[in-house]
Amino acid sequence: MGLIQLADKGTLFLDEIGELPLNLQVKLLNVIQNKELTKVGGTTTIPIDIRIIAATNRNLQDMVKNKAFREDLYYRLKVVPITIPPLRERKEDIPPLILNFLNRFNEKYNYNKKISPEAMKILLSYNWSGNIREIENLIERLVVTTNDDIINRQDIIDCQLVSIGDYSNFDINKISSYKNIIAEYERKLLLDIMSQCKSTYEMGEILDLDRSTIRKKFKRLNIKLEFKED
Repeated sequence: MGLIQLADKGTLFLDEIGELPLNLQVKLLNVIQNKELTKVGGTTTIPIDIRIIAATNRNLQDMVKNKAFREDLYYRLKVVPITIPPLRERKEDIPPLILNFLNRFNEKYNYNKKISPEAMKILLSYNWSGNIREIENLIERLVVTTNDDIINRQDIIDCQLVSIGDYSNFDINKISSYKNIIAEYERKLLLDIMSQCKSTYEMGEILDLDRSTIRKKFKRLNIKLEFKED
């Protein structure tokens, strides 16, 4: 008995629906429209009564335009759409997620690690482009690699958590010297950190710099200090 048949009279959760190949999209559409399925190699149909929840982090509308996702299946699935905002837009969810994974990995590896307030502050300021999976992976790494029972600010910095982007692809035709390369890198770094913080104090905590030093750097690079609002 396959998973769809096992879900009869219940709910079937289809994760990463955007990764489903076109040939399987046709079969899924048939199950939804006709409420029946035919097993591989079979000749008889089996009635199916299921509720479907489908999830994806891809833009299915764009996939439909590019012929990568069937339009008829898209509208069959889009009955009650629910959009879950990324973690950077719901910061209040970050601490309980961190503590949940911390407890899980402490139990798994027989540790009793805790996170210092300073370390938690940096974790809260991070954008978490990988969302929950990134939190899970980072907390496991911190639990198994830190030496002390308290995960501190330096441990977070050592993990290179602060996102500074990919600045390896400089346009060599526009950069005339090593000095200019460093200046451009510093500019991108400061702008990226500023976008994650609310004050020069927070920036100083992450970069381990005095607030006056940060202001001088912004003035030297002719960058306006503008912080995000709550």
